Amino acid sequence: GEPALARVLAEMGRGATFEAALQAATGLSPAGLEAALSTDQRAQLLARYPVGVHVWPRAGPPGAPFQFAAVGLPAGEELTKQFVRDDGYHARSSGGPSIVDRFGAAFWTFQTRPESPRATWTLTVEGSQGTRATVTFYVELPLSDAAPQHP
Repeated sequence: GEPALARVLAEMGRGATFEAALQAATGLSPAGLEAALSTDQRAQLLARYPVGVHVWPRAGPPGAPFQFAAVGLPAGEELTKQFVRDDGYHARSSGGPSIVDRFGAAFWTFQTRPESPRATWTLTVEGSQGTRATVTFYVELPLSDAAPQHP
């Protein structure tokens, strides 16, 4: 927090290197601090989002972007993605592979086209370390034009 930062800056003001100032102020080396922050970041992600693949929004109009987050996966895992509409149509592009970061997360976007028909889409994710997940999302007319078509 702020007190630790003030102590690090004070030590550096007295001529200490960053590494020495960090060690004196917090008892951690830069590698130790990174490991602690990584553990904390991962815990925060897992507390907020269960392990798996998540989509936001769950439904949107044609032309809407859909944001995806894979959480709690092995760091460094390479994820391939396949977007398939309920009529069997495969998206023209599912994007390149995503790499899970050191916190166990990967993020990407799928942009629907303005002329997209109302449909249920399924994203299948397969990872190089054994991850396999699916998530469903919906392209539908705005609520003012029609009622949603999904449960």
